This record gives sequence, structure tokens and C-alpha cells, in this order.
Amino acid sequence: MSWVDICQNIAIAALGVTLMYDYITRDRK
Repeated sequence: MSWVDICQNIAIAALGVTLMYDYITRDRK
């Protein structure tokens, strides 16, 4: 595991969480 792999995994996970959170909050309004 290199730093690039770790950073990419964190970025992808953060992006997924952000999109899901945005979808949930938009659905609630």
C-alpha cells in the first residue's frame, strides 16, 4: 500500500459519503 493508494481510497470514500449525504438531505426537503 503506497501513499497514493491510501489517498485515492480516502478521496473516493469521502466523495461517496458526500454524494450520499447530499442525496439524503435533498430528498428530505
